[in-house]
Amino acid sequence: MQGLTLGGRYRLDRLIGRGGMGEVWSGTDLRLRRAVAVKVLARELAADQNAVARFRREAETAAALQHPGIAVVFDVDVHVDATGQTLFLVMELLDGRDLRTVLDGAPAGLPIAQAVSFGTQIAEALAVAHEHGIVHRDIKPANLIVLPDGRVKLCDFGIAQLAAATTQLTGKGNSLGTPSYMAPEQFRAEPTDPRTDLYSLGCVLYEMLTGVQPFDSGGGLPALMYQHLNQPAPAPRARRPEIPESLDQLVLDLLAKDPAGRPPGAQTVAAFLRSGGPPPVTRPLVVTHHQPAAGSRRMGVVIGLAGVAVVALTTAAFAVLHDSGSTTKATARGGSPTTSVSPAATATPTGSADPAAATGMAQPGQSFRIGQTAQVPFLNGGDEKLAITVTSVEKGTTGDLASLNTGVPTAGTTPYYVRYSAKNLGGGVADISGTATNMEGMLQDGQTIISTQTDSAKCKDSPPGNGQLPTGSSYEACALILVPSGDSVTGVEWTQGSSDKYQDPHGVYWK
Repeated sequence: MQGLTLGGRYRLDRLIGRGGMGEVWSGTDLRLRRAVAVKVLARELAADQNAVARFRREAETAAALQHPGIAVVFDVDVHVDATGQTLFLVMELLDGRDLRTVLDGAPAGLPIAQAVSFGTQIAEALAVAHEHGIVHRDIKPANLIVLPDGRVKLCDFGIAQLAAATTQLTGKGNSLGTPSYMAPEQFRAEPTDPRTDLYSLGCVLYEMLTGVQPFDSGGGLPALMYQHLNQPAPAPRARRPEIPESLDQLVLDLLAKDPAGRPPGAQTVAAFLRSGGPPPVTRPLVVTHHQPAAGSRRMGVVIGLAGVAVVALTTAAFAVLHDSGSTTKATARGGSPTTSVSPAATATPTGSADPAAATGMAQPGQSFRIGQTAQVPFLNGGDEKLAITVTSVEKGTTGDLASLNTGVPTAGTTPYYVRYSAKNLGGGVADISGTATNMEGMLQDGQTIISTQTDSAKCKDSPPGNGQLPTGSSYEACALILVPSGDSVTGVEWTQGSSDKYQDPHGVYWK
């Protein structure tokens, strides 16, 4: 097939991989003159036109995700020539290795921190896909590309479902996946949902941590299927004792035979891995948002240095994994180290980008993407309602500190600017005066830190007109977060304090 041009546009230049689903080629988009990857699917997959139509719809949906952990899909089409029909998918050409190759070079497992990082990225990508109604159904190392900078990209959305609908490959009543990573419900040909992907993620995480798959495939497919359906997986710590107990338990929960026994969602898993991965032995301890005293507000920037026990942190994070009503309160706050937060770096996009389009008050623990709007209460002697739109979270420099006029010590901190707009939706008096103290920064380990008041040129909070904000009016605001050097802000929270209708710690989040 080398040199063949598919769809009159995509030339196949070099074969770079082959598997049961087809071949992957390095190619050239002749129209845009750019390098691409072209996945040429097995001819049998193009036989069922209804299945092809479903696959194209799902591929188009996946292409619209635009998440940094999901390989970009440029095109999907059918090439027709004298030999028949060929279904193909055009994706970004990634400079990296698939995780299968990486694991083959690490027979004892990856470093725990690296396995946790990869697992977090996979879970974050799945959370976005699941939010858009897409279940991958074939999570495995061969579908995960590790880039030279340590980022992981998830590929091949929709192909497993297409294959399952094609009787030439599966036969009636079967569900195709990769047996070593398939969930019990796939073996039973039952309906799949996001928890199916979580089981497969558990298999991948198990292998990353231990160097072996959770179930031995040496006895052939019937024996492997029996183990997935009936036998509990050996604890990862039995193979590698230095794995933290809470991480061990997470993997076993992901591998629950009953989907109801698995964590409630990929975002919950990602949040746990962010908070439960191996942290430094000691670190600046900021006031947390976990179980505050009644009527209290978190105060100050840093209250001291303290030893942080790894098991205590990870066990506390894991304790809420199965409480879907509380996961965002206790665990879904952290994030990978970053210097800014972008609209594409999150799941659970439940807000609206336009204040006028927002419907109803945000719910306790609800999450929004940067750029989206939440309606929140603002209890300031009345019953105001605000539309808050967080537009960016920017990292400043230590050179900014001298000009910020904070009135608090700034040594050893890095400034972060949370920029947002606040619109008065009415319901009370119009004296808003300022809103920055309602913003808190979420740090990469899941803890929170309140903003520091300032009115410098770099970061202003005061509304125009001496703090009077008439109903229907809005102003551009900024909250200053002073973060201990070496840490970073991964998102923000809107909180109300002692008079909060949401009863802290039930905040509203932008990630």
